[in-house]
Amino acid sequence: MVQSHFVKDFCVIGAKGCGKSVVVRRFADMLGYEVEPIMLYQDMTARDLLQQRITLPNGDTAWRPSPLVTAALDGSIALLDGIHRVNPGTLAILQRLVHDRELTLHDGTRLLRHDRYEAVKTEHQIADEEMAKRMIFPIHPSFRIVGLAEPPVVGSSTQQWLSAELLTMFLYHHMRPLSMAEEMAVVQGMVHNAPKSAVEPLLTLTHDLRDSGDHTVLSLSSSLSTRQLLRMSRRAAQFPQENLNEAVNKACLSRFLPKLARSALEKTLSDAGIQASSSQEKDIEKMLSCEVKDGQVRIGTTTAQVYDPENRMKVPDVLFYDNAQHLSIMEDMLKDFMLGEHLLLVGNQVGSTEYPIIYKQCESYISVHSEWLMKQQVNVVVSLVLKVLDTTVQSLTLQPNVQDGVIVYEDSPLVRAVKLGHILVIDEADKAPTNVTCILKALVESGEMILADGRKIVSAQAHPGKANIIAMHPDFRMIVLANRPGFPFLGNDFFGAMGDIFSCHAVDNPSPDSEMSMLRQYGPNVPEHILKRLVQAFGELRDMADQGLISYPYSTREVVNIVKHLEQFPDEGLASVVGNVFDFDSYNKEMQEVLVSTLQKHGIPIGARPDSVNLAKEFTLPAPKLVSQWNIQTGGSSKRKLLCPVEEERHLKIRGPVTMPLYKFPMERMEDRSTEFSELVAHWYIPTHETNIIGDVAVTKGRTCKTCHNAECLLHMQYLKKHRSASDIVHVTTLNPISVYSMNTNGKTIRQIDLYDVFPGLRSWQPSVKVAALGGPLEGQVLLHEEKVCLKQTTLKNYNYKSPKLFTKRKMSTTYQVYTNVVLLIDSMTGDLRRLFLTNVVENATRKVSSYFSEQEKYKMCSEFADENWVVFFQENGNKLDVVNVLDGTAYSVSVPLTIADVHLVSADHFLLTDADKNKKFLLTRPYEGSPVSQLHAINEDGIVVGQETLLVKPAQVNAVGREGLSDSQLSTALDQKISSPNRIVGDEANYASIIIGFPELLSGNEVYTFPRKAEDENEDPTKQDPFFKGRPKPPNRETEVLPGSGQVVRIVPHWKAPKELKEFLNNQILNNCAWKYQSFLVDLTLAGFAGLLEVVDMGAKKVRYIPIPRAQSVSPYVSWLANMSDVNVVMATASREGLVTVDAGGCVRLWETGLANLERSLGEWRHMIGQQDGRPLQVTYERELGKKPESPKHGKVDPTGAPHVGGNTWAGGTGGRDTAGLGGIGGPYRLDGGNPVYQVPDWEKEQVPEEVKRAAREMAKKAFEERLREIKMSKYDAESYEKISGGVKRQVQSLRVILDSLQAKSKERQWLKHQTSGDLDEAKLIEGLTGEKAIYKRRGEQEPELGAPQEKPKRLRLVVDVSGSMYRFNGMDGRLERMMEAACMVMEAFEGYEQKFKFEIYGHSGDGYNIPVITEKKMPQNNKDRLDALKTMHAHSQFCMSGDHTLEATEHAISNIVKDEADEYFVIVLSDANLDRYGISPRLFSKALTADENVNAFALFIGTLGDQAERHPRFLPAGKAFVCLDTKNIPQVLQQIFTSTMLATK
Repeated sequence: MVQSHFVKDFCVIGAKGCGKSVVVRRFADMLGYEVEPIMLYQDMTARDLLQQRITLPNGDTAWRPSPLVTAALDGSIALLDGIHRVNPGTLAILQRLVHDRELTLHDGTRLLRHDRYEAVKTEHQIADEEMAKRMIFPIHPSFRIVGLAEPPVVGSSTQQWLSAELLTMFLYHHMRPLSMAEEMAVVQGMVHNAPKSAVEPLLTLTHDLRDSGDHTVLSLSSSLSTRQLLRMSRRAAQFPQENLNEAVNKACLSRFLPKLARSALEKTLSDAGIQASSSQEKDIEKMLSCEVKDGQVRIGTTTAQVYDPENRMKVPDVLFYDNAQHLSIMEDMLKDFMLGEHLLLVGNQVGSTEYPIIYKQCESYISVHSEWLMKQQVNVVVSLVLKVLDTTVQSLTLQPNVQDGVIVYEDSPLVRAVKLGHILVIDEADKAPTNVTCILKALVESGEMILADGRKIVSAQAHPGKANIIAMHPDFRMIVLANRPGFPFLGNDFFGAMGDIFSCHAVDNPSPDSEMSMLRQYGPNVPEHILKRLVQAFGELRDMADQGLISYPYSTREVVNIVKHLEQFPDEGLASVVGNVFDFDSYNKEMQEVLVSTLQKHGIPIGARPDSVNLAKEFTLPAPKLVSQWNIQTGGSSKRKLLCPVEEERHLKIRGPVTMPLYKFPMERMEDRSTEFSELVAHWYIPTHETNIIGDVAVTKGRTCKTCHNAECLLHMQYLKKHRSASDIVHVTTLNPISVYSMNTNGKTIRQIDLYDVFPGLRSWQPSVKVAALGGPLEGQVLLHEEKVCLKQTTLKNYNYKSPKLFTKRKMSTTYQVYTNVVLLIDSMTGDLRRLFLTNVVENATRKVSSYFSEQEKYKMCSEFADENWVVFFQENGNKLDVVNVLDGTAYSVSVPLTIADVHLVSADHFLLTDADKNKKFLLTRPYEGSPVSQLHAINEDGIVVGQETLLVKPAQVNAVGREGLSDSQLSTALDQKISSPNRIVGDEANYASIIIGFPELLSGNEVYTFPRKAEDENEDPTKQDPFFKGRPKPPNRETEVLPGSGQVVRIVPHWKAPKELKEFLNNQILNNCAWKYQSFLVDLTLAGFAGLLEVVDMGAKKVRYIPIPRAQSVSPYVSWLANMSDVNVVMATASREGLVTVDAGGCVRLWETGLANLERSLGEWRHMIGQQDGRPLQVTYERELGKKPESPKHGKVDPTGAPHVGGNTWAGGTGGRDTAGLGGIGGPYRLDGGNPVYQVPDWEKEQVPEEVKRAAREMAKKAFEERLREIKMSKYDAESYEKISGGVKRQVQSLRVILDSLQAKSKERQWLKHQTSGDLDEAKLIEGLTGEKAIYKRRGEQEPELGAPQEKPKRLRLVVDVSGSMYRFNGMDGRLERMMEAACMVMEAFEGYEQKFKFEIYGHSGDGYNIPVITEKKMPQNNKDRLDALKTMHAHSQFCMSGDHTLEATEHAISNIVKDEADEYFVIVLSDANLDRYGISPRLFSKALTADENVNAFALFIGTLGDQAERHPRFLPAGKAFVCLDTKNIPQVLQQIFTSTMLATK
């Protein structure tokens, strides 16, 4: 630089933040130069660079020299910062100044090189005063121009600023990034107390990023410039306890990085040994609390002194509610504030600032953060919240006004804040052009800025007291608010341009806990369930925005406004208030469908009406009858004979724990009361395999926090840690193979524990595994009881593992292993498994031996009191009970003198037993805990004496007995008499329900009241007609549950057991076309379309209801075959608050509410959400009678004028007529909208249309549809085939189109167009306006390309699809070929309409070749027929092609061929199965092919796999180059990652 300084001007080129400005200023200081900083920006004109027009006090206009001219006259260094930003035409005016050291200004002034100036003065004998009068001045010989610029981007069409013209203007010096040793010396020299333990790994990470050859990784290094490293080192020195991983993520704003870049950063951090902070326990209250005390403020663990301002009027007074996430961010802000840093807050949302508190997503508390920090933390003054939306450089610094014909410059908020030491909050920084906000760089970095009126801002230590100098106040700070770059905000990348000069904070979406905490304080009277629904719905919408499924990330601001509205107007329905937020999106049909489905999924009833109530039909119960009496034998010799010995309590032998594989899947809970109210509350699906059979279900009932009595406790973390579930946990067991699925009913995750290693296979065709949910300290754990499982094991002998032959003859050995009465204790949270041995070794061996010869041996578990952690096991046809206390790990056995058929636990000390031989009931009691004997009481079921006859009683089989009895009021209501007595509800086969009075506490005669079933015609079991099932006993199903709190008995009955009244009622509903919730599940207008019916017997209301259970939507034939072994393919369990849970054969979990009190409460809440207003759309309907009957359907004449036609049967497109195509009439062939008001024919007249006319209309409509298909040469079968493929990816097409919109939105960003004759007044041309010039306006618009600017080129995409034989061969296994066709269909439909911006082609490869055209640029699909032809080509080729694979050749050819045509970006995406090893393609060769051309973004997408191939290959390919996508719905997210990852590399 010193050598260049002797010759001419020079320019320093270096990456952002590498120290260019510091080096140049040090250079100037060493040589004694003064520096005139000149910030260049894009809209700077040549005149701005040289002179500025001003007005004198008398109104005359004049010219003021620019800092460049002043530096030339004074001999200073003119520091042109940002040569890469300015328009090349602007710098052209400096050509003479640089090359000849001469310059002519706009006012006629000439600047001459000093030697020529002296020569002219000597030649003409003119003094300096005369030369000045002639406006000729010498350029000081020491004057130099030094430029600063960032390197041009290779391959970019928009940032090649280094043209041939500029190359001749300067001598160029490249400033390389500092080496690690040099950077270490700089950091240690400037931050003396920086901890070495933090600096060394930080520098290692930085240089790993800089040295990476991956563009994505390399782009991250710009966020870790030397300037940023110094800032991080200062913070590490001041707060050494902070985690370095979090500091790096904060500096890189990793939250808003594309997923690929974020993954690359995480991998680099891990390689550098910078680990994330461990989840150690912290003091929650101390960490999240804030207090102001004794002149100090504390946020978490950070303390600062409260500022004492002179003027408290400008200290913000904001409404702020404490919550964990907000306080955590503000603690970080306070730390940087104490270090003297300026802050940049980047969030996810945009909005207007009508007042300083901006409540919006992320920025809903960005501004609140900054302003609340100012008041509570530092108590400083805010000068003004300055919005820089559509601003210019001049308006950012000064505000010109015309007063009495004179231009007067008023200080902008920025200048006032600099003078007075206020906090300047700059909002919407991303909306101003980056070149405008870049003038802040010099102010923040060096404390200097040139104002439009000639004044200069300098730091407080520089040039104090000089004229036109504004000294910066030491307390001045800036807090800049910006949205993240990209769609949908359409802002500039403020962080990318200037992020390293600020301390950056990513303000993420609020967590559900924080948002709930905030909303509770905004709406203390808004019901909790409404707040929860809002938080869940908006949280999912934000996740969808992050994934690219929707464009706008709906924010906390919208939720806050909704809650404030509901707080103020509680009677207004939630649906209508939420509609106010989403009405704007009603113009986009596809977007509206996504939004409505999401809101309805979380129970927000959009579109529902208060009368949309579809509860099951009620039928009257028969009156209760006293039918018998249970006489319990208690005295005499029977007492001595029926004493049952109790074995001494023993400790269980427990083996384990062993940690089993634990898999997690997303849980998509759908609320079923979003459109109408019914007993069905919600449902979701568990991810079962096609061979899985649903075995059993149990529920861990949720608990509430004892401190706040809130089921959704968010603050008492210690309680939640001890009691891990506040909501119910549903446990579902599946067979073949055996697994346990567990999920919180209000959670988002389904946990699967795979027990295949415990039960490798099943020999028995009727496997039976039951589950019981434990409670209390064992909450979340389950007991898994195997009733009987026989396992078949096959081993190979004499097998030569070194033999190269795959198939060789070898001996096989088959052994049988029988597991009987296995009890497993499983922790559903961790996967820990323990086995409980109920018997000793000898007895266990005896049972194993006997099980070989006893096919009927079966053990059962009674789990009525499992929530109290004790269960009972017994053997069918045995004589022994095992009572197990799981919590204590103990058990005792009771031997009884009878053959046990069934056991029901009535209470903790009363067991109801049934003798298998005599079908007689016994009551087993234990006098006291620890008693050596139990007493067995025989129960005589004696008939009631009516008159002189005693009614005979046939003992009924008991299915269920309630743990508790009815309350006195419930009992009196049920029996229609005043009664107070212990009681139990019994569910049996012969009656709807039975009530036993006095049982079990009173051992005297217990009266039995029943609600008898009517004598019905026997319905035939349809499975009896199946010869396979004929004669086989069906296993019993847990199909009866007792709900004593609701006074109900609920059982699941098969559809063929439905009463005749129900069938007639349902058929009438269907025939009358009435809205019925389950109508879509009906088959042939019969109940066979249901999986079963919930029979709800309500003894208090004297009613019985039958609630249809929808049939499973998709069940594999294998599962369906095995499921038909039972009467009902549904299992059931009780939930908390008297609810029910059912699981059908397809793995659909449903939550039900049947209690009348609960239904009334829920219905009130549901109607409150809808509101009192009628939600029906407003319309005017005109009904008129035609007076004539329809004759025959026809299209009708076409009226070219489009005039409305009402009635008649002549014109097509009319309304209220007959026979012709139109709307609102009768007898027409099909609907045809003429765009006129619709007149509707009454429904009763429609019903009178003759059947032959309806049949003719249907035939004509069918012919019209087929004719339309013939127009595009598409058969009806083709249309159905294409719709089958297209319908499956409809939502994905919408998602992909949102992503494509975001890619081209940036190119549509408008700019300021100057020299306009209308628009906003350009403050830079005020004086021209005074002189009469017309073109003094500016306006926003799309900038036309400049002459010579490179033409905008489209992006090119080549999709390389695998159409080899393996795709067809293994399609039946994992659907890979169908997935390939769906992916191709999705691309073809999504890219339609983007032909000018994107060019795509689809080529295939197989054993026949590597370049098989499917879709080419010259022959793009124009309609569904063309797209279907392409899909048919792919399918047929994979069926008939030769075996082989050309994945490698196809990839190399696509990459080399795509670059032959010019494009903005190149993408090659290889869709293939992962079956590469079979053809000798190693990951190394594939990696080489993908990275063959650095200008082509090539990626591999594996959509099929055998074993773990798809998971294994990406680990050996370059980071971010390979994806595994075994579900088509994930392909749009993968493409979004691919597209967004390239945006970093092009900046």
